[in-house]
Amino acid sequence: LSDFHSAASNISHEIYNTSQKLAQLTRLVQQRGKSLFNDPANEISALVHGISEDIRVLNGKLESAQTYVNQKKSQLGDKSQVADHSVQVVGELKSSLISATKSFKDVVK
Repeated sequence: LSDFHSAASNISHEIYNTSQKLAQLTRLVQQRGKSLFNDPANEISALVHGISEDIRVLNGKLESAQTYVNQKKSQLGDKSQVADHSVQVVGELKSSLISATKSFKDVVK
């Protein structure tokens, strides 16, 4: 179970880092039309690619975490507080990633 908590902490940290990249992308997109001489197109492109890859990797990690939680829940039973807590943790991480993904799609439009 400590492996799960370590993995969940790692995923949470990665979502935070991706959100920071997203904030940087948002700032660059907002600045883009303000100056002809300081066009951040290359930086925007690199961030879009990086954020897309981060989201893809995080989705995979969350799928693995969900599989682990489902297995533990079946082993420990539906009334297990540990299993319930793990389900909540994965749900919160998924919610955070969905929010970041939605923001990303809004910025890229």
